[in-house]
Amino acid sequence: MGNTDLKRAADAPPAPRALQGQDAFACAVCALVRAARRELSLFAPQLAVAPFATAAVTAALGQFLTAHPRNRLRLLIEDETQVRRDHERLLALARRAGEQFELRVLDESDGGTRELWLLADRAGALWQEDLAREDGRTCTPAEAVRLAGRFDDAWERGRPTALNALGLAP
Repeated sequence: MGNTDLKRAADAPPAPRALQGQDAFACAVCALVRAARRELSLFAPQLAVAPFATAAVTAALGQFLTAHPRNRLRLLIEDETQVRRDHERLLALARRAGEQFELRVLDESDGGTRELWLLADRAGALWQEDLAREDGRTCTPAEAVRLAGRFDDAWERGRPTALNALGLAP
């Protein structure tokens, strides 16, 4: 395998597999973020502290956002108070990223869901069926496309987050 093939393999979304425990999930999040080229979409009604408040994940997200001015991170949450309380690093990243980092709050019709998913360019995804559990899995490209459709629908129903509600206003 040549250098170009190795780089391409390293940049590909992770192959579908089960993820057991917080460490495996955090590593898969970082790998998926590094594989993203233009868009990350995170559906996280309750945004877990592990892994999303860690230095490794926020550093990977920051690198993604600074890699190109058109890169975009969309975060769809349910609980603004929880994000403000538990995700100082992520909010600092949102302040620095400006328009590249978009936040919306779930519509009431989508509230109460227990799942989380992270999408990279509609080609790769991580899915956690139940936020109360520490397991999840990486998805096939077909599953990523299906989750992207669900995300887009929920995004359109969601409402833009008041920046001052998350402590992002000047």
